Amino acid sequence: MDFHTFSIYLQSTRETENRKTFYHSFIFWHFYATDFLNSF
Repeated sequence: MDFHTFSIYLQSTRETENRKTFYHSFIFWHFYATDFLNSF
């Protein structure tokens, strides 16, 4: 999923709070996975 499709997906999300929660969890897991892979 590229950034353009991702932005359209966020705009199509009607509930703002759910959108924020999804965004924050997406960022959190991205950095968590990065740190996890770097630990090796």
